Amino acid sequence: MKRLILAFVSATAISAIAASGVAEGTRATEASGVSRESGPAVAPAAIDRQTLLQKVQAWSLINKRVDRIDAKLVLWSEYLAGANQAVDVGTDPNQLVWIVAVSGLVQPDTAHGQQFTWAVYAFDAATGRTRSTNAGRDATRWPPYFDGLRDRSAR
Repeated sequence: MKRLILAFVSATAISAIAASGVAEGTRATEASGVSRESGPAVAPAAIDRQTLLQKVQAWSLINKRVDRIDAKLVLWSEYLAGANQAVDVGTDPNQLVWIVAVSGLVQPDTAHGQQFTWAVYAFDAATGRTRSTNAGRDATRWPPYFDGLRDRSAR
């Protein structure tokens, strides 16, 4: 029980410090390595970019061939807007998620044998659990919205 309470106090303290130390229109890097411009206070990411890139690359039954892979830390609302996805009413729009984009040959289990040139996986930045997946085919072989997402991580 002590550990649970301590973790909650630490996360609250970090959020409070980060929120108070960012002036309007400035950029700051939090202790967690999350870089952000002023805006809503967000909890730091507990899962790192490299871990998720390795995890997605290891999914060889889905990602048959990986030509390119990248990840960005964004707010859930930014991902939904960029990907033109329906709003998820039950989720905090200011929650941090890792968006991992893959190009190559992708064949999701649920696609009934269809193959795609790219896929995007959204992971909860605090737990690493998969939140969303989408895939597509186009001439650029890369998700059309991914490059426009603002990365909040301190690469």
